[in-house]
Amino acid sequence: MYGDNQNLLWGAIALGLFLFLASLTTVSLVKISRLEKRLAPETAAPLEPSASPGAAARGGTDPNSPFYRALDLWEEKRAEERKLAEKTAALEGEDWTFLNKLGLELEKSSTLYTRTLSRGSGKGKRLLFSLELMDENWVLTAPSGNTLAFARADRRVESFLERETALWEEGERERAAWESLLEETARNGETVRLLGLKGCRLEEIRDGEGLTGLVFMTKSEGRPVMTVTLTGEGAALDGVPFEGNRGDFPALLRTRLSEADTREEGEILLDRGVERIRALYGDREFLKALEKRGLTQAAEPREDEDFVYLDLLDGEGSRQASFAVKRHTGEIHIMDGRDVPLADVDALAGEDALPLPDLSSAGEIPSDGFTVLLVGYHNRGTDTMILAHVNRSAGKISLVSIPRDLWWEGHKLNAYFFGSGKEEFLDIVSEICGMRVDYYLSVDMYAFIDVVNALGGIDVTLEREVRDPTYRIVREDGSEGTLYYPPGTYHLDGVEALRLARSRHGSNDFERSLMQQKILGALRERAGDLDVTDLATYGRFLRIASEQTESNMPFPALVKTLAALGRCTLDGGYNLNDESLIYNTYSGYLNLSEAELARAKESEDFNRGQWILLPLHDDWDLIRERIREITGG
Repeated sequence: MYGDNQNLLWGAIALGLFLFLASLTTVSLVKISRLEKRLAPETAAPLEPSASPGAAARGGTDPNSPFYRALDLWEEKRAEERKLAEKTAALEGEDWTFLNKLGLELEKSSTLYTRTLSRGSGKGKRLLFSLELMDENWVLTAPSGNTLAFARADRRVESFLERETALWEEGERERAAWESLLEETARNGETVRLLGLKGCRLEEIRDGEGLTGLVFMTKSEGRPVMTVTLTGEGAALDGVPFEGNRGDFPALLRTRLSEADTREEGEILLDRGVERIRALYGDREFLKALEKRGLTQAAEPREDEDFVYLDLLDGEGSRQASFAVKRHTGEIHIMDGRDVPLADVDALAGEDALPLPDLSSAGEIPSDGFTVLLVGYHNRGTDTMILAHVNRSAGKISLVSIPRDLWWEGHKLNAYFFGSGKEEFLDIVSEICGMRVDYYLSVDMYAFIDVVNALGGIDVTLEREVRDPTYRIVREDGSEGTLYYPPGTYHLDGVEALRLARSRHGSNDFERSLMQQKILGALRERAGDLDVTDLATYGRFLRIASEQTESNMPFPALVKTLAALGRCTLDGGYNLNDESLIYNTYSGYLNLSEAELARAKESEDFNRGQWILLPLHDDWDLIRERIREITGG
């Protein structure tokens, strides 16, 4: 097997959410729909049709006949249009010569009852005032929002326009001064120095009228840390209007920038979570609750690559539980003594009771075939990619595992997901596969744990024993050992299911993928058991799916689409790690002649570069033909 043919854990996680959502929404939404029908108020019985065609004609002699009402409606509409035409003709017949000295021009609009007053021409034209006919009067609205109602263009209208135009011109001068100040501040040497010191970059926001704001954001994540926007009265810093002298603003802006927290968002969220727990440990009532349970807090936190743990110890100093803060999200979990997550703490407060998604505006579901790329990652490392092609007319979802080490234009394929942006990544995968990849669905490892725990665990039956001597675990009695399950049926929590999915219990990845399919089947079976009485569980899942997955399809549309796929069969087990399709090499060996390659392989000092995969004979059509064969595309 090639080096990239590792366990398909991440694909199992992404696919697990993909299929779980399909099954869950199918079951829940159908049952909820039935419940709504049972609770809907009874409607009036439909009117009986006329006994004969002649009855409708005879109804025309009835003064209350709808035909007479229809004629009345037409007559009212015609009268309204005539009145409108008279009003607009009167407006245009007024003496508007005073507009010339104000630089304004009266113009027609797209409707009969509106007009505009503009200034300038071409690209410099500005629509300043609007006129709208309301009842018997025209209502003039100025840029300031002030209004004037009038029947004819008299001196009162002229005075209003003079005053409001002068007010607008003053505002434009003030706006131009602020715009100049912001441009100067953005290019100031001290600002540039601070940007470099804080690891930030500056982005200007502009519209057709010029600069409208500045956004200071981190280079690493592109996260805004400070925003300046121009307002009608001046400027606002992070949404708070600045009320001092304009000349003092640059100093305030640089002070705020020097104080801004420009760490990665994950670090900030992690620290907030840790501080929440530390504050809790200083609460007298909570300390009494710990004492009642025979627990005390550990003096120092411990951590691994995923969590920071604040342990709770018994009287002998042994770890019994912990509050664990998840890196990158700041979520707080209660763990048992084996570091198995028991629950999201905030979910216990009812914050997971989200309303069902509004599917009425979810958008159209693709009518037949479409393709989704399932991406599994952890800590911004893209580990697994599975192409899921949906053929709804055939009722089939075809799955193809794509190796992350495929070498494409100087980089491994998995580097593009976070490195080049999701949409460009989809374009690259589309070109490699020879078919349009419409959507992506990405998920982190811990979403899998949370989904299983939200369901209350899953039941998995093992026909053969599972033994993985490379997988170290902590047993319930605290002793360490290796992963081992004899044949039988087991109820697994999220961590236990993840262990089983990750374990190298078989001789190859094919056996491992079968185990993962078994776990996915258990997820689907558990989802099928849910009823409308399980809306709390459904709400927990929606929170997990919306927070821990990412897709270029809006979440309501994703729910609606996957719900329509609940009855599709799964055609999986395919991958591109086939010796008839690809070969392995090192990136440093590329573009060498045979003689140079032979010398490079013998030299210990030669930089071999990265372990990569390429199609045989560098013929990408081999991969495209294989994918077409699998998907029927």
